[in-house]
Amino acid sequence: MGRFKENVPPLKTKLEYGIKTPSETSIEEEVLAKEEKPAEPPAAIPADSFEDECLKSHNKYRDMHGCPPLVLNKELNTYATEWAEHLARMDKFEHRTNNRYGENLYYMSGSFTPTPEDAVKAWYDEISMYNYKKPGFHSSTGHFTQVVWKKTKQLGVGRATKDRTTVVVCNYEPHGNVIDHFAENVPQVGGTILKEEQPVKKPEDIAREASQFEEQCLKVHNKYRALHGVPPLKLNKKLTAYAAEWATTLARTNSCKNRNSDYGENIYCMTGGKATAEQVVTSWYEQIKNYNFKKPGFSGNTGQFTQVVWKDCKELGAAKHVSGNSTYVVCFYDPSGNYTNQFPANVLPPIR
Repeated sequence: MGRFKENVPPLKTKLEYGIKTPSETSIEEEVLAKEEKPAEPPAAIPADSFEDECLKSHNKYRDMHGCPPLVLNKELNTYATEWAEHLARMDKFEHRTNNRYGENLYYMSGSFTPTPEDAVKAWYDEISMYNYKKPGFHSSTGHFTQVVWKKTKQLGVGRATKDRTTVVVCNYEPHGNVIDHFAENVPQVGGTILKEEQPVKKPEDIAREASQFEEQCLKVHNKYRALHGVPPLKLNKKLTAYAAEWATTLARTNSCKNRNSDYGENIYCMTGGKATAEQVVTSWYEQIKNYNFKKPGFSGNTGQFTQVVWKDCKELGAAKHVSGNSTYVVCFYDPSGNYTNQFPANVLPPIR
């Protein structure tokens, strides 16, 4: 006790928002490496404007808590941009190691181009779970506490895109989320915000909701598979338990990554909303827009779609884990899809 600076590295926070493209097999990773493209900045908002708007959003929320405004640091901007481009290029979502700065990450995949306010608001909205009566760090509120951390003075903003994925990285100096310093660095808004007590669900209610999600997930999968004339999937309880175990791990570690297994896998992670089975599976299926049936094969921006409709796939395991305002969905498939040289026979065009 008393030597935190030397012995306790800065606590890190992470946001998984949107859809994480999986690489189910080593073959897929090989193909992804060959198709790797440099990250491209989105055209919607110029880089300078994005940084300025991100700073503006941070300071809007900090002002609500009576915290001094941040200022942009060009070196921090470069530092954040380097990491955002790395994540987009490698299709990863993880914190920089050996990072002496505070860091918030935001991830979005799809046709929607997020604004700076979308990213900062998603982080700030964790305030609904922060307990001012017991100030301290928690993975479900770490983005919020870093945004408003009173002693933080400088901000670095980075953004990168690849295909339809956008990654936003913000770095903070000095970093926040320091043990035993939350009370003085995370002030209330007007001294009135308190954590709402959440009703405790009964075990039977949790089990019923899980079963309903599995059935709905199966139903949506088979709806889309029918459009391609491929056989329906069946639920496998062992696969579902396997998926539930991994979804719980993702929530506990606040991460969004594939499990090392022999099964096919699709994952979906988001913060700031409730995800239904229909929304999740549809988000995967919508990658059909990027698939070229004239040149069938694996691509990082179509792999979730091709796994959903893979003809030879027979069984499904589906699970969802909700932690705070974050949702983690995992689906496993047996046998696995996305095998090289088997796409023409397994990814059929929609029946006309």
